[in-house]
Amino acid sequence: MYIGNSKSGNVRIYPSADYNKMVKNDDSIWTKVVYSDSVKAPLKQGDKVGTISIFVNDEEIGQVDAVVSEDIGKANIFVIVLRLIKNIFS
Repeated sequence: MYIGNSKSGNVRIYPSADYNKMVKNDDSIWTKVVYSDSVKAPLKQGDKVGTISIFVNDEEIGQVDAVVSEDIGKANIFVIVLRLIKNIFS
């Protein structure tokens, strides 16, 4: 996930909890991550940044929170300016 005002820019997210369900071998399993629109740094480890929906055969069977795995600091003005310059020349 990209958070523009964070020091690192890209942030790793994880499910807040395990989700267990018995399924058949031929079932189609997939997930969908929906990020919150209002996510901004700073963030603390475990802060919710969205939801992860779990689907089996195109039917939603569960949902867990998507959380950040570590503390995320806010970028200072120098980092923001460097990113802007980098984006202009790339």
